[in-house]
Amino acid sequence: MEKTKKAASLLLLRVRGGWLLASYLDLAAADHMRAAALAKVDAGGFVKGVCAAAEFDSPGISAEGQAFFLMMEASHSRLVGSEQKE
Repeated sequence: MEKTKKAASLLLLRVRGGWLLASYLDLAAADHMRAAALAKVDAGGFVKGVCAAAEFDSPGISAEGQAFFLMMEASHSRLVGSEQKE
């Protein structure tokens, strides 16, 4: 799940920053990855099913998984915000 969130975040950030053409990004795929991550968020706001600390060898919760989720959401918000200004 971390790889999915990280990939979505990086793609969205690169398009927003102008480093990648918008046509390079398949927004449907990015939205699909984001939806998969959002489906893992529990009522407390934690992303479940990520590699759990301390050994990262089983599903659970980790600070890294939460961080990747927040980076993905921040990238999405920036991209959506920039599209609305145009």
